[in-house]
Amino acid sequence: AHRSFALGPEGKLVAVADEAGVVRLIDVATGKGQSPLRATGHHHRVSALAFYPDGGRFLSGDYRGNVIAWDFGRGREHFKLETTTYLSVMIIHPNAKTAIGAVQDGIALWDLDTRRIVKRMGEGVYQRIALSPDGKRLAAVHRDEHLTVWDLSKDQPLYQLKGDLGRSDGLAFSPEGDLLATAGTDGAVRLWDAATGKPLRTFREEPKDKFFRRRYVHVGFTGKDRLVALDDNGGIEVRDATTGAVLMRARYGRDRAHCALHPSGGRG
Repeated sequence: AHRSFALGPEGKLVAVADEAGVVRLIDVATGKGQSPLRATGHHHRVSALAFYPDGGRFLSGDYRGNVIAWDFGRGREHFKLETTTYLSVMIIHPNAKTAIGAVQDGIALWDLDTRRIVKRMGEGVYQRIALSPDGKRLAAVHRDEHLTVWDLSKDQPLYQLKGDLGRSDGLAFSPEGDLLATAGTDGAVRLWDAATGKPLRTFREEPKDKFFRRRYVHVGFTGKDRLVALDDNGGIEVRDATTGAVLMRARYGRDRAHCALHPSGGRG
């Protein structure tokens, strides 16, 4: 079964990876897959995939910290990055010069030219990371239920959120970068002022069944005023980001999943 995937920047390709370390590219329009890409460096489950902004290359990383850059135009490995330990998620900066990943003890930043780790931030295990659209701020949710936002230009934290946050498995900046959304196992979707960390709105529904609690595993924006959230019971919902009103609710399966939103906001 495919466990990790990423949507290309133009929404034309999806990269998926399975537990054996095999990566495949799928054409979104036709649903057809290209020949599998088998990495000599992946002997464990691929846990992170990230496309370059130009869409011509992507990175794959596994739980042992092996990171490989792919040139899928040639269908082969392009180069390998400096190995780390335990990689859970990865993103590429809009400048295409830096890769950022959550590793065993904090967050690592790779220089994609030298292929070396050039900086480390934070401590402990981070579950989710998100980059603002302008690439200036990095948000990360810690396993100990706090969220930190860094100013990457100054290499220092802007603020940290604790308390009424819960375990957040969903994290995303709005397209304009002015809002930060979190969603987690307490069944709440929260919006924050991305510049200051001020709480703005919390959306939560009391379950009809007292034994059932909605647990969110992903959150994202589709356009400026729409939120998309997935739960661990196969549910997907779209909310108005201002009022919290549920605009659409559907079920896509029964398993915990990850989601990538199409750049146009029209497909997921």
